[in-house]
Amino acid sequence: MEIIAKSEPRISLSEHIDDCLRILEFLKIYFPKIQEVLSKNDFWETVKLSVLMHDLGKAHSEFQKLLLDQENEWHGQRHELFSLPFIDALNVEGVRKQIIKLVVAGHHKDFEQLSSKYISNTYVEGDVDEFGADGLMDFTKEFQKVDQEDIIKMLREKHSIVLEKVKVNRPLKLILSYLQNSHGNKINSTDGTYFELLLIFGALKHCDHLGSAQVQKIECLETSSFQFLRRKRQELVDKGKDFYQHQIASSDVEGNAILTAPTGSGKTESAILWLKHQLEISGQGRAFYVLPYTASINAMYERLSNEKDGLGAEKVGMMHGKLQAYLYEYVDDNPEIGSSKNEVIKGIQDKFKTISMPFKVVTPFQLLKKLFGLKGFEKGIFEWVGGCFIFDEIHAYSPTVFAQLKVLLEYVVVNLKARVFIMTATMPSFLKLEIENSLGEFKSITASPNLYSAFNRHRVILKEGLLHDGLDLISQRLEAGDKVLVVCNTVVQAQEVFKNLT
Repeated sequence: MEIIAKSEPRISLSEHIDDCLRILEFLKIYFPKIQEVLSKNDFWETVKLSVLMHDLGKAHSEFQKLLLDQENEWHGQRHELFSLPFIDALNVEGVRKQIIKLVVAGHHKDFEQLSSKYISNTYVEGDVDEFGADGLMDFTKEFQKVDQEDIIKMLREKHSIVLEKVKVNRPLKLILSYLQNSHGNKINSTDGTYFELLLIFGALKHCDHLGSAQVQKIECLETSSFQFLRRKRQELVDKGKDFYQHQIASSDVEGNAILTAPTGSGKTESAILWLKHQLEISGQGRAFYVLPYTASINAMYERLSNEKDGLGAEKVGMMHGKLQAYLYEYVDDNPEIGSSKNEVIKGIQDKFKTISMPFKVVTPFQLLKKLFGLKGFEKGIFEWVGGCFIFDEIHAYSPTVFAQLKVLLEYVVVNLKARVFIMTATMPSFLKLEIENSLGEFKSITASPNLYSAFNRHRVILKEGLLHDGLDLISQRLEAGDKVLVVCNTVVQAQEVFKNLT
């Protein structure tokens, strides 16, 4: 009998594994820095074994009935726990086997939930005495309901994996051992095994998520994606001009950089030129363009997702707290979409959230929340490996957010081999020093003095006296039809000035 993994649409377990392995092949190409980060040669092989093993427990006869909407006695068990005995039968060394077991056991539910809700309250530990077990099940007996013969045959014939004798170990020991080490601080973010486990978790979850959606392709930024920059430069050359000096300098930098240039001098193009060069010299990695405000994120997304004058709609996504509202407005402005608006919006949101988009315009909070271990953080941190982070006006945030961004910069640069491009029109020297310390090695790029002179569009004239002394001059300018900005220090003063001018 065919073992199925999904019921709507109906997908066999073998097909689902193939779908996940297809995603894995994309990850291997687009995240070349993984090996450099971990300094291990077996990372991708461990992920592959995790993919092969992660859903084998679905071969449990009662779970198959559940998927087929038939009467069953599944009783809310976790299918991933029934994958563990097959992992124990793998012919791999002990540490790697332990990592695979942890990754597979925890790829849907965290270990605290597995221990308290799905193991301790479900299975009896030890032998059942004469008084019974208060309705608890025996894990060993439940595993006998798994179609072991077909699983072993599939692994051998399709994936050339020959299992040793399958023995059943109760899962509670595995989970409790990890939790005890974690609570005892024996496993933490500075531990190499934890870091490897985190990245394998992230890779498996990406494979499972996109594999379940039967995604056929993951996009990447190619040389052709940057053709709009070549066209823009050619247009300037045809007029006897060229890119600014700081833009050309940005296109030659290898690694981290801080650009200081006046507003309107093409800092965005500088960042994209820098990004193009990083991908050429260091290989693929996902890109994140970080902006402080929703309106500026929307505008940047529309600019960079343009098919002619940007990277293209298939390459660029965005994430911020008001994304759904933006998408509803976008859908309303496109009546050809028809009656399936909610499905379209959900589809776009889901795509933006996944690793499918190689370039994302985001708020800093979409990145920072991964550092706090919120749901799905493993996928987010995996996505950062070897990434390129572009920050525009990084000093515009509150001191608290700036401090968190400083930690983020240090984490991605030191631990994930990421590259960072900071650009600003003006930045206080003490903040710049903090950023420099976080980046370590970096190249400083500054627009030419001549360009600053050319962009000097305002003159400031200081007048003697208080604001009230200049109200007559302000009134004269208003009566002449000029626009005048009046700034007061207090609400009371602002109300008083308003009365005098109206």
